[in-house]
Amino acid sequence: RQMCIRDSINAEYGADSLLYKNQKLDSSSVKFEIAVSLDGVIVWYHGPFFHSHHDVSIYKMGLKKFLMHNEQAFADKAYKDETCVIPVIRKNKQKELSVDEEEWNKWVGGFRAIIENINAELKKWAIFNLFRGDDLDFLSSCVVLVFNLIN
Repeated sequence: RQMCIRDSINAEYGADSLLYKNQKLDSSSVKFEIAVSLDGVIVWYHGPFFHSHHDVSIYKMGLKKFLMHNEQAFADKAYKDETCVIPVIRKNKQKELSVDEEEWNKWVGGFRAIIENINAELKKWAIFNLFRGDDLDFLSSCVVLVFNLIN
């Protein structure tokens, strides 16, 4: 079975449109969906999307269609009901996680660390800070270039 790790990266962006306003980051941003193989190679790129697109919706439009029947992706807890995804287990307000559930989350988290390292690498390039206006095609081209340099 082939596996990868899936995440979205928020790209701060200098657009004036309210569609770009990201409440979480309190700045203008768009997001890109990326998937990384277990050895740290970027194997999937999809976007950009306005911040208002939920990560699971982006997954359904993109990576979910890309995955073969024998492939799975590690993802965060928002994907618990999705097929082909291995999420962490949510902590319930009524009960604590069992030892096995905590171990599961550590195991999944270890794989998720791979993509978080890629996200940190992307942010080091600081290319998202260079853009002003609405030229998303140019931004996409630059992101693909950085993906290739990282790989």
